[in-house]
Amino acid sequence: MRYQSNIGLSLLLMRKAIRGISNCGHFCGRLVEKEQNTARSQSPLSDQEQRCINVVCRYLEDRFGGSWSVQTILDNIHLSEPSPEAIVGNGEMTAAIEVKRLTGDSVLQAYTSSLLSNEKFLTPSCGGSYYLVPPLDFRLPMAQELRRLVKRETERVAQMLAPGQRGAIRIPRQGHIALISQSSPGFISCLHQGPHSDLIGKVQDQINGKFMLVDEGLEHSFVTEECQTAFVQAVVNACNARRSGDAEPFGWEEEWELGRNDEYDTDGEDGVWIVAVTEARSMPESVEECVHSMVQKAIKKFESRRWADLHFIVLEASLFAPTTLAAEAVKSFALSDRSSVDSILLVDGENIFEAEELAASLAKDVETKEKQRELLIINRGSPKNEYSDSRRII
Repeated sequence: MRYQSNIGLSLLLMRKAIRGISNCGHFCGRLVEKEQNTARSQSPLSDQEQRCINVVCRYLEDRFGGSWSVQTILDNIHLSEPSPEAIVGNGEMTAAIEVKRLTGDSVLQAYTSSLLSNEKFLTPSCGGSYYLVPPLDFRLPMAQELRRLVKRETERVAQMLAPGQRGAIRIPRQGHIALISQSSPGFISCLHQGPHSDLIGKVQDQINGKFMLVDEGLEHSFVTEECQTAFVQAVVNACNARRSGDAEPFGWEEEWELGRNDEYDTDGEDGVWIVAVTEARSMPESVEECVHSMVQKAIKKFESRRWADLHFIVLEASLFAPTTLAAEAVKSFALSDRSSVDSILLVDGENIFEAEELAASLAKDVETKEKQRELLIINRGSPKNEYSDSRRII
């Protein structure tokens, strides 16, 4: 069998990062508002909320003095009215705080939601921690029919895998052969690969005529030589049938690698983690969408009344929304009513920034570097003075 290189440790790190971002009071971007979840309104602050509020309290101590701490958890009091998370104070001043974590744009949230949902849905009855490797162009979420098929196949193959072993689930495919010329030497391509690729080239050596394999769908994916050989033979047979006038579709099976990953999963959680990515997108645009969405939701908590002397929206940066890009996104957001929010703060670990001040500082740094670059270009292109020229001649 031909297997991909060991991805267990890298996969575990990626899974921990996504779980860490998702388990923060928001499940994959679906905010659990108190009016939709009465249990939430009776609970204290989440660990993520408390951590961010602690950072804000230290910031307020540096700026206004005194000892700042949580005075009131508003979610526990105002059950029928949108309200910030908490009010903090130092005995003389108060500040209302609403915390939002930047978990990515709508595309990333759908991707993360599907990852976590499938992790549990695909778990086989025998238990264990697994990873599943679809073709490179596979995208989440899966269609329901494919999802049910993957679950059945995962259940079948997982029973045969011990920790550290790898196998393959089978995925049926279908296509048809288009005949271009019967008199040409052997030639075939498909919608994914050219005639000289390792896979399609094996077909070309066994046929006469010019053909196209019309195989809409994902890239070809094989784990075992056995399944790949069966595919090649199926295409050869279909080409020969097409020369005889048979243009009916034909089928074959492909494979996705399923590996059991228990030795790397120190959490001991059962599940199947799909190795997949999203479509390529602009990072600044993605962060801007995320930030604007979170700020719009947060502003609603301050619209009904003045909760405290100061109103703060606190955005926690993440892997999918770094601090610098988040600051630029805040700068581009036009607050229609500045009186409802005094400042938008960015928390990154133990560090805290005023978003607009950070954006201005970054812009100034860029301007300074651009002036330095222009000056360097001018100096490099300026003529030598007479003194320097005479020294070179001497």
